[in-house]
Amino acid sequence: MRKDRFTPRKNVLETFFNSINLHHESVFSVYICVNIYPMMKSVTIFALMTLLVSSCIPREDVDMLFFNARFYTVDNAFGVADAMVVRDGLIVDIGPEQRLHKTYNPRLERNLKGNYAYPGFIDAHAHFLALARSYQEVDLRNSSSLKDVEVRVSDFQLDRDYSVIRGMGWDQNIWEDNQFPNNTVLSKLFPETPVLLRRIDGHAMLVNDIVLERNGITAEMDVEGGEIVTENGVPTGVLIDNAMDLVKWPPKSLDDLQDGVELAERKCFSLGLTGLSEMGLSWEEIMYLDDLYTNNELTINMQVLAGSDSATFEKALANGGWVRRNMEFNGFKFYADGALGSRGACLIKPYSDMPTTTGFLLKDPEEIEKQARQVKNAGMQLCTHAIGDSANRVMLDIYQRLWPDDNTHRWRIEHAQIVHDDDLRAFDGTGIIPSVQPTHATSDMLWAKKRLGARRINDGYRYEDLRAVAGIVALGTDFPIEPVDPLGTFYSAVVRKNDDGVPEGGFQMSNALSRQDALRGMTIWAAYAQFSDDRCGSLEIGKQADMVVLSKDIMRCDASELRRVEILQTYVKGENVYGVF
Repeated sequence: MRKDRFTPRKNVLETFFNSINLHHESVFSVYICVNIYPMMKSVTIFALMTLLVSSCIPREDVDMLFFNARFYTVDNAFGVADAMVVRDGLIVDIGPEQRLHKTYNPRLERNLKGNYAYPGFIDAHAHFLALARSYQEVDLRNSSSLKDVEVRVSDFQLDRDYSVIRGMGWDQNIWEDNQFPNNTVLSKLFPETPVLLRRIDGHAMLVNDIVLERNGITAEMDVEGGEIVTENGVPTGVLIDNAMDLVKWPPKSLDDLQDGVELAERKCFSLGLTGLSEMGLSWEEIMYLDDLYTNNELTINMQVLAGSDSATFEKALANGGWVRRNMEFNGFKFYADGALGSRGACLIKPYSDMPTTTGFLLKDPEEIEKQARQVKNAGMQLCTHAIGDSANRVMLDIYQRLWPDDNTHRWRIEHAQIVHDDDLRAFDGTGIIPSVQPTHATSDMLWAKKRLGARRINDGYRYEDLRAVAGIVALGTDFPIEPVDPLGTFYSAVVRKNDDGVPEGGFQMSNALSRQDALRGMTIWAAYAQFSDDRCGSLEIGKQADMVVLSKDIMRCDASELRRVEILQTYVKGENVYGVF
């Protein structure tokens, strides 16, 4: 037999098969078939033809191949892969690196250097525009006293010289005397410049005298669902819950907020957030965000919820929802009560440290139910702030009356902070989603027992109990009330300690979440809670390539390492928005 009949030159084959976009391995397979076949009497023609056909299949063009990482898909099986391919911002395939290298022809490849990839984190309860404004406000978080607040405000104004001084973050519960502040000194320091300083939870505000005077706020005024705090018959400047709505001057302005918006988005991306639910905006704020997305000035995925003030409510109902690039406006955020820290949360029984009050609802339940029915009829989502056990009971009853036979509505209770045992079953099979903020537990635990007492504290911050009955918990931070920090959410949910490692054994550990459920809560469950689970929340074929790359495996590393995990890279629709190696 003449051997040269079966020995075409290899470089000729390479030239041909390169032109049809095949691997060198494929070329070599064909070379073997052509040159060696006559000497391989034991190999069947069928096997060789199969090898030839599989070798000659052209690879599919894609934009990006990510490889050399441990990818947690957070799909139903909580699968793990080591490579992922992306085209047009969507995941085309995810699986073994060897198979993906052979199957696809990427325009670009990115070696993730053995690190750990997860679906982009989603904050289920946030205040993005408040974060943007915070870059232009006095930071009062962790202030040690009223004197510290006054010094910070004075230093801020010396540097900025604003016509209106705004700030946020004071918390009298961490001051030595635990007393609400008084505006006497601030009014002397700034007799003509309005000062408005919101409490850490956003449910109380300290203002100076010029703000009280210009808005006609007096000690004699009675505010339903709120309080004008007084001393010796004189307003102290502290306004609680609905009393804050009396402040119409100076008006909030969206002017010159662009720098703050850019900083806020950059902050989110730097911490692995690719999406969030923006809670309770005015109509003007909704339209402001709509313009930003229309003009491609924002990238982060955002669910937007309207507030319930009458002007916003009417316009939002009339206009319905819409999707604008990465922004979806599809619902409302209501308030049932206030906050535990300011004793505005509505409790079934009086506060343990102030037996004269049970807190209060911010609206009559009949009015809440009337508005909730309008939301339902408009085909939109409702998310209601409910902190106290009484507020939770009222809202759970309303939800169940409005949705007696439908568990697919995805209406949410925001915070679900204190839930009586008798009310837990209202989350079971009803479709009501508990949306909670684990860092609230580790922030409040140092004083919450004083408010609730030794027995009732066990009804608070019960995240695993809620997950067990509802089958899902959506996790968020409530930033900027808490820091923008999804890994802090994960740590608080799983370890139940603050950053000082307190308490040693964890806070009410029977309600800690497993690591898998904590990750689900800030990815796929958060996406489900905002109706975006069909396009994000997990690394699955057809979904957006929203991803965060971490320096450690938060599913397996020691708990002591969780607060030392670095955010290495963040991607939205396959585009790098933060971090480089």
